[in-house]
Amino acid sequence: MPSTTAAPPADGINAGSTREGNKSAKSGRQNPGPACQHCRMRKFRCDRQRPCGGCVDAGLRCRFDPTPPQKGPKKGHLKLLRSRIAALERKMGETPEEDQDDHLDPRKSPGPIEVRLDLDDESDYGDGDGDWDSGPAPSQTQIPTPVRAAVAAVSSTAVAVTTSAAATALAAAMSDIDTMLSLHIDIPPFQTSMPMSSPTSISSITPSTKNFPGHHPVFLGPTPPAAAPSMAIPPLIRTDLDQLYFDRVHVFIPILHRRRYFARGRPGAGASASYACLQAAIRTLAAALSSQFNHLRHDLYHDALRRLNHPASCAPGGGSAEDDETRRLELAQAWILVAIYEFMQGTVQRAWTSAGLAIRIVQLMRLHDVDGGAAPAHLDMGVDDPNAFVDREVKRRVFWVAFCLDRFSCVLEKLPLTLDEKTILTRLPCPEQAFQSQTPVTMPFLSDLDAAPDSISLQSPFVDSIVFTAIWGRALCHQQQCAAESARGGPAAEVCRRHVQLHDLLSCRMLHFERSYTAASVEADSLLLFTSMVAQVSVLALADAADLIPAVAAGYADVLALGYAWRGPAAAREIARLAEYLPQFSLFKVHPFTPIPLFLCRQLLLKLGPRDGALDGDLGVITRTLEELREVNQLCQEKMDVGMALETMCYHPGFLDGADGMLSPFDKDMMML
Repeated sequence: MPSTTAAPPADGINAGSTREGNKSAKSGRQNPGPACQHCRMRKFRCDRQRPCGGCVDAGLRCRFDPTPPQKGPKKGHLKLLRSRIAALERKMGETPEEDQDDHLDPRKSPGPIEVRLDLDDESDYGDGDGDWDSGPAPSQTQIPTPVRAAVAAVSSTAVAVTTSAAATALAAAMSDIDTMLSLHIDIPPFQTSMPMSSPTSISSITPSTKNFPGHHPVFLGPTPPAAAPSMAIPPLIRTDLDQLYFDRVHVFIPILHRRRYFARGRPGAGASASYACLQAAIRTLAAALSSQFNHLRHDLYHDALRRLNHPASCAPGGGSAEDDETRRLELAQAWILVAIYEFMQGTVQRAWTSAGLAIRIVQLMRLHDVDGGAAPAHLDMGVDDPNAFVDREVKRRVFWVAFCLDRFSCVLEKLPLTLDEKTILTRLPCPEQAFQSQTPVTMPFLSDLDAAPDSISLQSPFVDSIVFTAIWGRALCHQQQCAAESARGGPAAEVCRRHVQLHDLLSCRMLHFERSYTAASVEADSLLLFTSMVAQVSVLALADAADLIPAVAAGYADVLALGYAWRGPAAAREIARLAEYLPQFSLFKVHPFTPIPLFLCRQLLLKLGPRDGALDGDLGVITRTLEELREVNQLCQEKMDVGMALETMCYHPGFLDGADGMLSPFDKDMMML
């Protein structure tokens, strides 16, 4: 009878191949890599493809998270920790009395303790997809780094305090350990600590720059520190934030000389407290315009405020007049950047306060008179010296940025302006290339526009934005004067003359702007695009001023000849057309004050919407653009939410019925179009 037993392999090679094939088949049953989010939530086996088969079959969007979730402690770890602490308590109870007296000697007390949690170390937490190991309790060498660090902190605390005080510190440490391990609360990065005031607590926990991104100092004391020190950011992160500022912010706020800034920040350069304030403000604004460091912006912002409000930053340094002026100039720059950040990420009230501080410092430094006869003696230097030219040019740029900030912060609520344009004796800033290369250039004054609107030959996008912002501010003042003269019954001839003068100046500058820059260059440059919007919103301001003229002027027909019955809606349509090019830019490279002209344009479109259905498309463009900017810029968003709540009322049938008698002549003219 033939045997049914299979014959053995002819040689050992086939057997080895079979075993290797079985091993590879066994190990290859699951592809490497993380499972997708949907498979994890539904507890399905994911094939690790992109997209995976389960999501394709279910018709879902497959999403992968490259960073595995943090796992809690394995079974037995917490129990082992509790047993070790109990043994430690028993050992402390058996400590001889003379040993305790030795521990009270401050000369024999241990030094500062620094406890770190290594949140990036996942070697003891499994592979990220499997369940916790249900095996026996691990040995001491298998205890994860966070647990060993916490136990070491408790052990160090025990030998540094008395028995009675040790019980309090031990209970606080035990509570913190239970919170970290059982509740599994993530500890935010860059938390630093200061020495405790209590003599029985841990002496100090020193911050370190090595705590990024996964090492976080943890304060194990029973009470929080009284005041937090400055943030400790690694040098590479600081360098990256500085570079982000010059890439994304400096083009709109060019108040820094790049070479000088980086030279002062080098080790051993002797940076002052005011320069540290400026650095903190720069990095705050850079983090707000970054997705990589966006989570740091709040901590950086509070660090900047803490530095700016510190007495060492505000007190005179006791040096020369030039050093004191440099200190005040850096404080003005820092407050300007903080105000812009608060306009983008905070409340308008806080931003107004910070902007007011910056403007007051600018006024105290008399930066409105840099090139006039009232300038300080140490500023009266020729433009042939490159260093002297840069010093004076920085002052000019700080003043003009504060000048624009004053206009932008007042135009939303139609508040009176702070910086009077009639007293300015500071020349316009030179082109950026000449400034960075330290090439002396003589620029005209802003008042030269009144004599010859085309007199500015060495123009730049920054200068054009200043010019149109100044015209916008004049239109705002014109509105306020019209309202005041309407209440007082002032002379009508003066109102009409001022209105025509502003109209001629704005028309001439807009024509000069169109000749200087092609349409393609405006659409490809975010600063030029914003400047063009400011020019159009100045037309809207003059249209609003024309609405106030009939109450004080008999010759209202002459004003209508200027075409403001159709110029206002035409300017709103042009702003909507320009807004369609904003999605071509990164949200991080849009001018911080872009929402202001968009919001004012939206207000006019809402006003005209029930009467002109053709404006619905433009209103949709403006609304979508503001919604997209909301992710990085909160300016005007609160006002827009209120406007959207009233939008339904504005479009309700019969909303304007019975209100025709309340309409101004300007509104009635637009209704007839």
